[in-house]
Amino acid sequence: MRVLLPTDFSKNAKYAIDYAVKMFEDQTVDFYLWNVLRASAYVTDDIMSAEATFTVYEAVTKSSKDALEGLKEDLKIEYNNQKHTFHTVMDYDNFVDSANQMIEKENIDLIVMSTKGANNLEKAIFGSNTLRLIQRTDCPVMVVPESYAYRPIKKIAFTSKYDASYTKKEFEMLNALAHLENAKVDVIHLMETVSLSDSELQVQSQLDEMIEVPHEFSNVEGDNYFDTIHNYIELKNYDLICVANKKHSFFERLFNLHNVELELENLYLPLLVLKAPNS
Repeated sequence: MRVLLPTDFSKNAKYAIDYAVKMFEDQTVDFYLWNVLRASAYVTDDIMSAEATFTVYEAVTKSSKDALEGLKEDLKIEYNNQKHTFHTVMDYDNFVDSANQMIEKENIDLIVMSTKGANNLEKAIFGSNTLRLIQRTDCPVMVVPESYAYRPIKKIAFTSKYDASYTKKEFEMLNALAHLENAKVDVIHLMETVSLSDSELQVQSQLDEMIEVPHEFSNVEGDNYFDTIHNYIELKNYDLICVANKKHSFFERLFNLHNVELELENLYLPLLVLKAPNS
């Protein structure tokens, strides 16, 4: 397993990193601690502390590299897990472009990140970057809420509108995470009609075949996705919410809505967004 861990060195980014490390405690994993610089990273403190022979770029990149190495050593000491290998990657690039390069170069299986950054500006940027990764990469993304403490994944809510067909590849990560703790999956269908159409029944049959762990199907009625799911999940004791972000589907449209960043910011459970190449 290869897991990409974006960080801006904030407490919330560390919460997401801790969640990922604890989640894969018994698995052999390569973790990539990844920091992407942007133009505003040229802050005064870094420039003023730089030696005269350093360029501004060298000063800022050195600060990032040093912070990554410090984080790496802290994690190695904190968890002391021989099954885990930590790598550090600093890049100066467009956030999504850098992510896609990392996914291809290192064969990344999963991205785990927080929805918020260190301060108001970082919160806005880090939150929007989370959404961009969901929209513009072909890698599963797990979004961890602010200050969320890890608990074993025993119950997973997979929500679907039954409006798109699925492939086995898309469900590899869901199945992998479910197998970690022998989790049960509840497939929650957001209904718009009284009964399932033939095409919806076909999608349900696909899901029945592709989900490898014990699972059941639930039908829920509601006009607003977030309100409906929130109200339903409040009645259950789920540990993870999961959706598949497919082209031309309800969830692709959902992740392009203007208010979705706010909804992601208000998450109270981890969210796994499934993606696969050309899905």
